[in-house]
Amino acid sequence: AKNDNDDDNKDSMMTSLFGEHEQVSNNVEPDRQVQTGGHLGLCAAFRNDGRLIAVGTDAGETRVCDVTMRSTLTTFSANRFSVRAVEWFRNGQYILAAGDDAVARVWNLSSTNKEKPLLSLEGHGDVIRCVALWQQKQSSASSGSQEWSQLAITGSYDHTIRVWNVQNVEKHMEEGRCLAVLMHGAPVEAVCLLKSENPDVPMWLLSVGGTTIKVWNPLSGQCISTVSTFHRKTITSLVPVLRTNYEEDDIRFKKVSLRILTAGLDGVVQFHSFDAKTAFMRHLYSTKLNDSITSVATDTTGDRFAFGTVSGEVFFRMKGPSIVSKKRTNEPHAGTYSFFQRGMNEAPSAGDYTVTTQKKKKRKLSKHDRAIKEFRYSEALDLVLATKQPKVIMGVLEELSKRKGLTHALSNRDENSLDPIVNFIIRNIRKPHFTSTLIGISHKLIDIYEVVAGNSPGIDDHFRRLRRQINIECQGQKGLMVLVGQIETFMIPAGEPIDDDTPA
Repeated sequence: AKNDNDDDNKDSMMTSLFGEHEQVSNNVEPDRQVQTGGHLGLCAAFRNDGRLIAVGTDAGETRVCDVTMRSTLTTFSANRFSVRAVEWFRNGQYILAAGDDAVARVWNLSSTNKEKPLLSLEGHGDVIRCVALWQQKQSSASSGSQEWSQLAITGSYDHTIRVWNVQNVEKHMEEGRCLAVLMHGAPVEAVCLLKSENPDVPMWLLSVGGTTIKVWNPLSGQCISTVSTFHRKTITSLVPVLRTNYEEDDIRFKKVSLRILTAGLDGVVQFHSFDAKTAFMRHLYSTKLNDSITSVATDTTGDRFAFGTVSGEVFFRMKGPSIVSKKRTNEPHAGTYSFFQRGMNEAPSAGDYTVTTQKKKKRKLSKHDRAIKEFRYSEALDLVLATKQPKVIMGVLEELSKRKGLTHALSNRDENSLDPIVNFIIRNIRKPHFTSTLIGISHKLIDIYEVVAGNSPGIDDHFRRLRRQINIECQGQKGLMVLVGQIETFMIPAGEPIDDDTPA
């Protein structure tokens, strides 16, 4: 289903990405810093209250830091494998971390044992690159209290996405935690969960791998749709964005739409619309940065974007100032400077004489011209020979010679396909305005097919007929030269010396 206001949404999103407010990481001063012990930080996630941040490092550590005090509160480490993804539980007490050892672990913030996780989720065969948590409050039928239903999603380079039950992690029960294994078909780089308006689907799961996006029902394991994007390289980021647009400037009616942002190593950023009821996705528009994108972040309003690149720079894009207050309210008077600066998109007023230009019909190309345009030179030559129009055929031969495709068009032919070309040369080589071009084509044919001379009776017969025709023409030319010499002898007056250059 197409949204009638998609064009307005595109304009608004384009403004946010191409606004004048552009900054690079070298020009932005950090607000504060947290220490990672000299190790490289690979991922980070804020707790829902914004006071704590969990950072995964290449040393296999999951560090929990106080943002205000800039101090490390605790460090969890099970091994030396890099931690690639971290996520906080809604209660702010548990952390889900996963990395290069293909194991997802749940850590308890108040635990005294920093090397033993609360729960280990094993099953992937390669690096885990992304994690996501789905937590929903539901009523208990027995006690009538509110309980949380919690699922963990992990995406790996083994081409699979696993759905885990992380309810009651305090029981330390690791068996039977994996609820579903979804096959994406490519190394999974990112996953995200979206609210569903379909009563049969509790939530939508989106996964990206390669250049495709897949939409899943994570509980049933059904792949709802596969979306082929316009990316040419691997997609590295998948971010849901809420876009706020105003339908009419006078009423200022605000509409919030969900958009799916994808970014990849080709530097392209793409926006897709998403229907929460049918999970239908449609590409809206794309834009490109000058560097490969590895990560994307946005604020809650979708007005600010941060793009991390492989060169180490961070590009910021933000929505520009509103132009509603600067729009003209009164129509300018005719003849004034403002009247002539209205622009080409200004609609004509009542009584204006409108001058329009008639659109020219697009010229329809012939079959051989279309074949030349698509670089199918051999087919173009066959098609033009079938027309039996010498001038058209000579025009195509000259065009193929300019494109340096004549050798390709004449090569790899058998007796039957070579026959029309030789017949055309035999018929027209004696015509003065065709002779020079057809002599060059004859030389090229001899160079191409001299290696098969004597092997194919049909090809040998073609060249015999061509030689016979050339011999006839040469004998005729010699006879004419003799006749010219005799005529000039009779035309010279008596007594004048005969020049040495005059033919006898």
